[in-house]
Amino acid sequence: MGPIDEPGSSAPLIRPAGADDGVWISNFLRERWGAATVVVHGEVIDAAQLPALVAEPRRGLATYRRLGGEAELVTLDAVPPGSGTGTALLEALTRKLGADGCARLWLTMTNANLSALQFYLRRGFRLNQVRPGAVDQARGLKPSIPLVGEHGIPLHDELDLCRVLDPRAQNVSVPPPWGKLQRDPVAAARRGYAEELRCTVPIHNAAVVKAFATVPREQFLGPGPWRILSPMSLAAYWTTESADPRHLYHDVLVAIDETRRLNNGQPSLWACLYDRLT
Repeated sequence: MGPIDEPGSSAPLIRPAGADDGVWISNFLRERWGAATVVVHGEVIDAAQLPALVAEPRRGLATYRRLGGEAELVTLDAVPPGSGTGTALLEALTRKLGADGCARLWLTMTNANLSALQFYLRRGFRLNQVRPGAVDQARGLKPSIPLVGEHGIPLHDELDLCRVLDPRAQNVSVPPPWGKLQRDPVAAARRGYAEELRCTVPIHNAAVVKAFATVPREQFLGPGPWRILSPMSLAAYWTTESADPRHLYHDVLVAIDETRRLNNGQPSLWACLYDRLT
């Protein structure tokens, strides 16, 4: 991969991520975020599968995605912080996106990340909206999200920021581009369930996590409501409130033949076995 920006006297070389960076990107994201997946604005995004820019020698990473004529910065990390690497990545990304005809670059952050808010506001981003309680809702998809952020500030809300890349698109009060996406609540539950298994089993192979995040469990069971057996209480089954498939995306057993106590396997057990085979 050729460089996007040649290094100056102290600036790092910035280049597009290549196939050889896959393992490093996954590990780097886990070190920085606790997982390769990021939960924002009701979505579970696998940042390790996104286009990315790398600051050499692998001391920084920016992951992003195109959303029609706009783009979203999903993660931006530099080691060590404060060395100018994050700024170099951000500026290289905005130049690349601008040259590709992208009108705006968006990002989502939490209410407690004050240093990041200062960083982005000083680099051309403006506040678009605040979503009260959005982080609290995100914990339903990713329970590992902490409760407290910088300076002991409780994490509750999401902030959307926007930087204009095309001078003809100066309006920053437009809705974020992900609001135009078709939401699939079952798919979102499935991705959150896979992320929870990744943390609790734990699963080390990204392909196993992806399988649990994409294969519909309901296709291997009869129609709902379903009879559920919790590993925390194996004495008796209970019935889900409805036939909503989201009830299945927990680490529970689901009855196939209750009289014989024949169940669809416990997800964490199978995840552990599959992970050991890889």
